[in-house]
Amino acid sequence: MVQSSPSADADDFSSLVTPAGLELARDIAMASVETCRRDGYNVSAVVPDRAGNVQAALRDTLAARHTQEIAERRARMSIMSGTHSGEFRAAGSLIGAVGVSGAPGGEKDAAVPPLR
Repeated sequence: MVQSSPSADADDFSSLVTPAGLELARDIAMASVETCRRDGYNVSAVVPDRAGNVQAALRDTLAARHTQEIAERRARMSIMSGTHSGEFRAAGSLIGAVGVSGAPGGEKDAAVPPLR
């Protein structure tokens, strides 16, 4: 009889959940900033992974400095509250979220394509 070790079980679990990698986080943050820039808004976009650890954070050149903190809070709140606003998933599993801040009104921040 073959028994699996605890570390093998942990390795098996980690292969089931794909974390938001740096490249994906960077691409989502950049797409968010560029979309808002085309609409004439200077924003910040922050992308944490499923545990709330920031993977990417971008602040457009003319975005106010407080927008980065607000964007981070929005993304983390999306993860903690379980709302689908700003979350992104792979194979049904939450892998991260994106928060955007700086457009004149939250509805404009939430209208960024990666958030829809």
